[in-house]
Amino acid sequence: MEEWPNAKQRQAEVSAYDRHHIVTGGADRWLRVWNADTSRELTGLGDSAGPVDAVAVLPGPDGRHRIVTGGGWGVRIWDADTGRLLAQLTGSETDSVRAVAVLPGPDDRYRIVTGGSGESVRMWDSETGRQLTQLRAPHTRKSNPFAPGGIGSVRAVAVLPSLDGQHHIVTGGDDPTVRIWDPDTGRKLTELTAHTGAAHAVAVLSGSDGRHRVITASDDKSVRIWDVDTGHELSQLTGHTDWVRAVAVLPGPDGRHRIVTGSYDKSVRIWDPDTGRELAELTAHTGAVTAIVSLPGPNGQPRIITGGNDMMVTIWATQSDTAAPSEASTW
Repeated sequence: MEEWPNAKQRQAEVSAYDRHHIVTGGADRWLRVWNADTSRELTGLGDSAGPVDAVAVLPGPDGRHRIVTGGGWGVRIWDADTGRLLAQLTGSETDSVRAVAVLPGPDDRYRIVTGGSGESVRMWDSETGRQLTQLRAPHTRKSNPFAPGGIGSVRAVAVLPSLDGQHHIVTGGDDPTVRIWDPDTGRKLTELTAHTGAAHAVAVLSGSDGRHRVITASDDKSVRIWDVDTGHELSQLTGHTDWVRAVAVLPGPDGRHRIVTGSYDKSVRIWDPDTGRELAELTAHTGAVTAIVSLPGPNGQPRIITGGNDMMVTIWATQSDTAAPSEASTW
C-alpha cells in the first residue's frame, strides 16, 4: 500500500475521467487529475476558491473532456489538460452547490445539472453557461440544526435513462425522500419513500432487460434498491453501522453488476443487488468514506476508487469470482 501525500484531501470527491484517469477534489481547494494505472498526478487544476464539494466530467465535442466542480462559490468548468478555468456559471454563486451531474441533451449537447442549498436543482447549457431550468426540490429536514428555517440542501444528483430514450433526474438530500424528475418539464414523476434518515447518495443500476433501478444510501445506515416505474422498494441492504454517504455501480464481466457503498463506519462494502448478500468488506480507510467510483482495470477487471475524510484516495483491484479486493493502492 502506497501513500501519496499530495493527494490528501479531506471530504474527498472522486470522478472517473476516462478508462485510465480520475479527478479528485476536496477541502484543500485543489482539483487534481491522476493516472490510475501509475498513481501519478498529471495536472493540478489550481485553487478553486473554496472546498470542492462535487466533481463531474463533461465530454467535449472534440474528445477533450472538461471538469465541472461545485462548491460554496457556485459551479466552474475547467480544462483538464491545461488546468485553465474556462467558465463560472453566472447565477450559480447564489447556491452552495453540493452535487453535479452531466445530462445528455439533443443534438449531442450536454446539460449540467446542479443541486445545492435552498432546495434547488438547476440545469445549465454546457456550451453557453446559460441557466435553462430551475426546479424546487423540497429536500427539507426540519430537524437539521444547520438548515435555517428548515430549508435543506440537495446533496445528490444522478441521471436515469428511460426506455423511451429520454433521461430523468434523481435527487436526494437532507430529508429521507428521493425524487425523480422530468428535466424538460420540471415535473416530479415519483417519490421514493422508505428511508428514515437523509439520503445523501444516489446511483442508477442497469438491468439485463434494459430497465433501470435506483439505488439510494442514507443516514439510516441502509441502502435500498427501487423499481423506478412503481416507486416500490425492491430490497434493502443492511450491514453498515453508521451513515452511508457514497454508492456506485461496479460492472460485472458476466453482465451482473454489483453495488459498492461507503460509510462513516470507515468501510467499503460490495453487494449482490439481486440477492442482497454482502460479498466483501474493504477496510483501509481510517475515516469516513465519502466518494466511490468504478473504473476499468488494465486486466479487464473493474477497479474501485474510494475517497474519504482520512484524506486518502484508494484504488482497489477486484477479483471477478469473489468480488473481493486483490490489492489496494492508497495515495
